[in-house]
Amino acid sequence: MTLLLIVLVLAVLAVLGPLAGADSRRSGGWSSRAQDGPLWETPRW
Repeated sequence: MTLLLIVLVLAVLAVLGPLAGADSRRSGGWSSRAQDGPLWETPRW
């Protein structure tokens, strides 16, 4: 059950990460080419 929950959370992050990045990319937010990890771990300056 715990493994299923972890997989579900990762799937949600995988879907929401690029969507949030696409929303904020025009305003200098997350970069899809950032080298320091996934979109949700990239600091927003």
